[in-house]
Amino acid sequence: VVGSLYTAVRTYTKEDASVIICPPVYYPFYDAILNTGRKLVTCDLDNHEGHYTLDLEKFEKAIAENKVEMFILCTPHNPVCRVWTEAELAGMLDICKRHNVLVLADEIHQDFAYSEEHPFVSTALVEGGKYKDILIILHAASKTFNLAGLETSIVIVPDPERMRALKRRMACAGQEGRVNALGYKACEIAYTRCDEWLSQALEVIYENH
Repeated sequence: VVGSLYTAVRTYTKEDASVIICPPVYYPFYDAILNTGRKLVTCDLDNHEGHYTLDLEKFEKAIAENKVEMFILCTPHNPVCRVWTEAELAGMLDICKRHNVLVLADEIHQDFAYSEEHPFVSTALVEGGKYKDILIILHAASKTFNLAGLETSIVIVPDPERMRALKRRMACAGQEGRVNALGYKACEIAYTRCDEWLSQALEVIYENH
């Protein structure tokens, strides 16, 4: 996912473009912005005795004042353990759509949402897919199934022209079509034959928590 994160930032923004993140957040988000010559913009989450929320008014102000072009969203949010509600996601995405901000959504922790009353909702499904035209979605089996060493991730690009742009960028870097064969097979097996293993892993994590 980190490799895909860098590739997406390079593909969809130019150098010196403003990219916003919401700390505290996974540290490679910072690196993917700063190491590619983009301008880092932050909108810190509010901490209410360990429960984190995003102030949408503050978020929109930061976007407008800095002419932000991309928002790197972590959903569920690492490391604050927030499974954003559909209403919260709709608030973020609506602001981004109104300000022409592309959303790069890292959804790698989606398998660790525990509450049936408060399930994970993919950004692609928010309000019936209303915001798909501004989304690039990143996912991988690496967190859920401990496969990070196989360096395989999934990039979902609903817009065909953006998909072509991503493939061109990957081709220029000699990456197009070069999926790690072992990682590809591991993902296939994980997603089709490992439901029982995942259920047991989630139970162990919950007990440890």
